Amino acid sequence: MKAYYENRARQADLLREAQEWLGTPFLPHAHVKGGGVDCVWLAAGLYLGTGHLREFKPGNYSMDGGHHNSFSLVTQWVEQSKRFTPVEFPPEVGDLLCFRIGKCIHHVGVVLTEKTFLHVVQGGAVRESRIDDTTWRKRLSAIYRPVEKEARV
Repeated sequence: MKAYYENRARQADLLREAQEWLGTPFLPHAHVKGGGVDCVWLAAGLYLGTGHLREFKPGNYSMDGGHHNSFSLVTQWVEQSKRFTPVEFPPEVGDLLCFRIGKCIHHVGVVLTEKTFLHVVQGGAVRESRIDDTTWRKRLSAIYRPVEKEARV
């Protein structure tokens, strides 16, 4: 399987799309550039905006699910989508970073450069953070690489 963001043109598209989301405030279940977004919809927005996904239907999820669920709805969706493959550290541009919050993976971000990723947290706005920041590095639990498929979902 070929990585979707392995070529420079798609990486440039991802960076342009990310710039449009920067500063968007956190808002649960929203996905409006400049208006509001949560981490799941931010990742989806990046992948939709750059052509990796054609649609995204995450189903119901709660903002505090990581504190009471023993399983991750995030990884469940990613693995069922067949549009991503698990990979080891270090991540590459476009990879989906999955972070443990509470009992399970319940936060995501998308790698923009070898050192940074884009995400949004409750009470904040969309921003870039460093992959090697200890706050995030110690919570990093899975990495998924967007891959090419013959028939897109």
